[in-house]
Amino acid sequence: MLQLGASAPLIVSKLAGGADMFGLIKQVNTMQIGRRNVEQSLLALTRCSISVVAQDVGGSNGRTIVLDCDTGVLAVRTAMPRTDKEI
Repeated sequence: MLQLGASAPLIVSKLAGGADMFGLIKQVNTMQIGRRNVEQSLLALTRCSISVVAQDVGGSNGRTIVLDCDTGVLAVRTAMPRTDKEI
């Protein structure tokens, strides 16, 4: 992004995901893939000095997301229970 002319202080992020899709085996730490993905994403963003301005993470339901590149709005939908929100 920087090579394409982005201004580093203006780069921000939004996170969505990290659901516990394998809830039945939650007690096994190695299977908490969603939580670990969120942790590693946050670590990588911190290392790059990129702020997280919004997030919808965790839980036990998968998400579908749509990013409007013109506005920066991230639409997040979950199936069960059905929710729609913008972050």
